[in-house]
Amino acid sequence: MSMYRDEVDSDRSKRKQNIAEELEANELSAQGGPSMRQKITSIFLVMALVTSVFALPTVTVRRKSPEFTIADSTGKTTQLSSFKGKVVVMEFLFVKSQHCMHVAATLNKLNSELGPRGFQAVGIVFDPPNTPQTGEQMLPVVVDSLKLTYPLGYASKGAVDSYLGRSGNEILNIPQVVVIDRAGMIRATMLQ
Repeated sequence: MSMYRDEVDSDRSKRKQNIAEELEANELSAQGGPSMRQKITSIFLVMALVTSVFALPTVTVRRKSPEFTIADSTGKTTQLSSFKGKVVVMEFLFVKSQHCMHVAATLNKLNSELGPRGFQAVGIVFDPPNTPQTGEQMLPVVVDSLKLTYPLGYASKGAVDSYLGRSGNEILNIPQVVVIDRAGMIRATMLQ
């Protein structure tokens, strides 16, 4: 009889804990869901998990983001500094890389969900070294096929190297992702 009562008490305790957790989750949902900071933290945790799976080192850096010009396929230019006040995640990518296209699609989804709360994705296409320039001509195709809702521009490899603080003879793996906070400071760089 005593063992049965202990089991019942244990089951009641577990049910109470489950109900408390469910109420807390419902309360969070009723308050409009997690905050933007919590969502961004979750995003970076997911990105960290993904990068660790692919053995991509994440470099935490805190330095002022240099100015960068984003030129779209129509020739319109946008300065990176125009996004100050937003959390910017900038991907440097090759259009012929499936991995880069997957990251671009993920950033597009995040931009749609978090854009109204101050998140801004930016894509910079550049060509691999020693290849004919093709990325610039592919911008409209990439934007249309992925239905991108964020700016996608083209830059030379030299401009990308300069922004990333690299010498031209280093091997550059892609994609390169840079996280810039609302004050314009680089918070993390995810490199392959």
